[in-house]
Amino acid sequence: MENEPINKKVEEALESLDSIRRASAGPFLFGRIESRMKEERSLWNRVSGFIARPMVALGCIFIILLMNSMVIFLSARAENIPSKKTPELATADEYSQVNSDIYEFENTKP
Repeated sequence: MENEPINKKVEEALESLDSIRRASAGPFLFGRIESRMKEERSLWNRVSGFIARPMVALGCIFIILLMNSMVIFLSARAENIPSKKTPELATADEYSQVNSDIYEFENTKP
């Protein structure tokens, strides 16, 4: 009596196997596999495939942002340091320069 529920469940499990059929592949599966195997994988395809991965792209963006922030903070720190340069006075030679363009038709000889 105790084995009847167990035997009944075993029989039900075995009967469920009667309607099982072999699995079949999709109609275009072989063609897709064959084309993938024939596809040439050039160096640029592999490199672009590697760079297109989300973790690599996010890592590159993080590195670029880190470098930009370092440049900004280091340049801000350099501007806060007082310089010990004294202002230089312009010499007379700097004021007497003759500036002319090639478009000026005047005689630019001194």
